[in-house]
Amino acid sequence: MKAIELNCLSVMVKDEDGWLWHYRFGHLNFRGLNQLVDKDMILGVSKIEIPNTICDTCLLGKQPRSAFSSSAASRSKELLIVVYSDVCGPLEVPSLWGNKYFISFVDEFSRKLWLYLIKTKSEAFDVFQKFKILVEKQSGKSIKILRTDGGGEYTSKVFEKFCEDNDIVHEVISPNTPQHNGLAERRNRSLLDMTRSMIKLKKLPNTFWGEAVRTAAYILNRYPTKKLDQIPEEIWTGCKQLAKHLRVFGSLCYMHIPDVKRRKLGDRSEPMILVGYHETGAYRLYHPLNHSIVISRDVKICENEAWDWNKKEKSSNHTVPTIIKDDDQVEQVQLDTEVQLGVHVEENQATRTSVRQRFASTRLAGHEITPDNLVNEEGEFVHFALLADAEPINYEVALNEDVWKKAMIEELNSINRNNTWELTELPVSKKPIDVKWIFKLKLKPNGEIAKHKARLVARGFMQKAGMDYFEVYALVARLETVRLIVAIACGRNCPMYHLHVKSAFLNGPLDEEVYVTQPPGFKIKGKENMVYRLHKALDGLKQALRAWNKRIDSFLMQQEFVKCKSEYGVYVKKGNEGNQLLICLYVDFLIVTGSDVNEIEAFKSQMMSEFEMSDLGKLTYFLGMEFTEVVEGLVMHEMKYASDILKRFNMMNCNPSSSPTETNVKLVMNEEEEPVNPTLFKQIVYAIVGLIFHMQLV
Repeated sequence: MKAIELNCLSVMVKDEDGWLWHYRFGHLNFRGLNQLVDKDMILGVSKIEIPNTICDTCLLGKQPRSAFSSSAASRSKELLIVVYSDVCGPLEVPSLWGNKYFISFVDEFSRKLWLYLIKTKSEAFDVFQKFKILVEKQSGKSIKILRTDGGGEYTSKVFEKFCEDNDIVHEVISPNTPQHNGLAERRNRSLLDMTRSMIKLKKLPNTFWGEAVRTAAYILNRYPTKKLDQIPEEIWTGCKQLAKHLRVFGSLCYMHIPDVKRRKLGDRSEPMILVGYHETGAYRLYHPLNHSIVISRDVKICENEAWDWNKKEKSSNHTVPTIIKDDDQVEQVQLDTEVQLGVHVEENQATRTSVRQRFASTRLAGHEITPDNLVNEEGEFVHFALLADAEPINYEVALNEDVWKKAMIEELNSINRNNTWELTELPVSKKPIDVKWIFKLKLKPNGEIAKHKARLVARGFMQKAGMDYFEVYALVARLETVRLIVAIACGRNCPMYHLHVKSAFLNGPLDEEVYVTQPPGFKIKGKENMVYRLHKALDGLKQALRAWNKRIDSFLMQQEFVKCKSEYGVYVKKGNEGNQLLICLYVDFLIVTGSDVNEIEAFKSQMMSEFEMSDLGKLTYFLGMEFTEVVEGLVMHEMKYASDILKRFNMMNCNPSSSPTETNVKLVMNEEEEPVNPTLFKQIVYAIVGLIFHMQLV
């Protein structure tokens, strides 16, 4: 409110002339009256003293609202301190997915925006639960304050109980004051403004507002803001963002058709409409003829062209759009959506589909396959939920999860403690070898997670023989030898222990001069162009296994062990009073057994003083073989391996049989039934052969 208006409520009761002039000028404020006199704007009015009381009539007729601060100070000093949320809708027409609302969440510190399409306001609570899990896992921080309006979707008992249980302060703004939730309100206004503009530019049907608002949210996270010197996405991820992939929404584009999906003389591409971006860097495309969403990277985009909605379509099936990959089959749900799509569909013309029988790739054998086109009713990818306890696909994702970031730091600390490398300038005649992060979940025999392991490996395929390495072979114990060692220990009633050398390859000294780049995500600021010279081997180097084998072999020899002449993975040491210490070595895993427990413990101490070790206790699991203690001794079995085979081929509920084949069965050719999948048949046979081989060893 302007300063000149602030005094319109004050009048003077001592000066009756002041009262009169206030009334005569229609309750003009006294500062305005004096301004008329001071600047000679009017004649006949004398100087009036501004009173210090209030005019009751002005209160009833002119009282304004209290001013809202135009530059309220931010309360957030880090991510997720304050999160704003608002539901927008209902929109006039449903989206391609049948949604009529969208809900947005805005982080005050980074201005990062998250958007979800919903069909009803009642879905807000479920969406907030998903949002909370997502952002807290990505940032490693927890939501402190949630600010919303007083809508029923936010003030339900279950919503309030959830906030209370998770220590979230839920701030509900006072009625009719959307300015208090201004960050979310302004974001929603920007989203709708951008959505209208993008749809109208390419003359798209209004049902595309769902895809447009998703894209607008993606772009807004790459917009500059008045409060910040960085864009929201960079603040949230810590990575500089690229914009070279951005294209005009709704543009006509042509997607490449893979060879396996087209005939010899068929078209190599088909026209589609660009409707967004995918997390993998690919584009989201809308197929106007069969009404599906396709995700592909092999796209040519014509930004100056648009789809001609006046031409008739070829498909008679009205379908809810289904997200598919450009290399997957699609199964669509038939539904009458002519009104939703807003385009004319011609009847009695079916889309041509291939009738050729297809089988899953052999490289997917043993894996539970979830198609990329599997989505829920909100249009979200179902298979993303399967990644909750999976290995990260790259180091950027891993850095956003505490357990994996801790594993990466632990790996680097292990490298530094072993004096594996030193930072230096790259010689002119040398070329560095790139390194990358590998993430692996270590599982227990029952399938539970035992450890999150991050390993820094060198890209050994870049090495050149005779320059970067010479000899690469190394000896390990055979499975038959493991069985023999276990049998000897059981026969002598000796305890067996399982040891593991952490980052074993980091202990092997190198004879060659090898340089590697700095680890991704951990480059030293100001020294990004420098490289590491390796004094010891890294995982991935072709000579890494041999270097470690030489290192552990020399150490065991120093401890007066004698290597077996017929099995170089076995070492024997004679102790006091005729006691023997027996070691079976397989790369970085050791089985230790002997008649004297004190000598075993002494050997463990020697190993732990020389290397970083994990004492895995008594032997229960080694190279896929399981060991169970019984009264008579130790039993070796392959229960987990056999169970995995049954689960893989969906045979867990089958009845057991003493013979793998039925007796007295005469085989005849049956041409009426569907042919057997030869790939699946071979997989079953090879799995059984592998089990038989292992059982022979056991």
